[in-house]
Amino acid sequence: MSSLQKFHRRTNNASAVAAKTIGSGSATTGYYLGFAGDATSYMYVAPKSTEVSNPWGSYGTTRSTVSTTNGLANTNTLVSFGTAAHPAAGACKYISTGGYNTWYLPAKDELYTLYSNKLATPFATADSFVGSNYWSSTELGGGYAWRQNFSSGSQNTYGKYYGFYVRAVRRSLI
Repeated sequence: MSSLQKFHRRTNNASAVAAKTIGSGSATTGYYLGFAGDATSYMYVAPKSTEVSNPWGSYGTTRSTVSTTNGLANTNTLVSFGTAAHPAAGACKYISTGGYNTWYLPAKDELYTLYSNKLATPFATADSFVGSNYWSSTELGGGYAWRQNFSSGSQNTYGKYYGFYVRAVRRSLI
């Protein structure tokens, strides 16, 4: 079993979160996605109204944001270099909606959890995803970062200068 499959299994452990339903939430507080992969926190996705299209940033420079499961740490590292240098991370880090300001750009495996749950209500209707391609906070060297295609389900790397969509997530302690 790949690390992505293991992460996804941990984020969608229905028996452990029987009180919550994937997709529950609101257009201001965000929508529940499952465990954040660490079994100590829940993961929520920000409402569609917060989506923007931005380049990842710092093309040609390695920032060492290689975690595939900890987008919060990746995002904090990126914004420490400035939001002008990292517009995708900055757009997520500084969202304030529903009384929460703890949003971040998801890591590669966290972004896959968003993709896997994209058909959960209300994602399939009013709060679906705008675009096909979304940035993760996980980079691959100086020129590339991981992205998730929400049409085909594929994950691969693209040049950091592309303007893909970003959709923030946040964690909440169990």
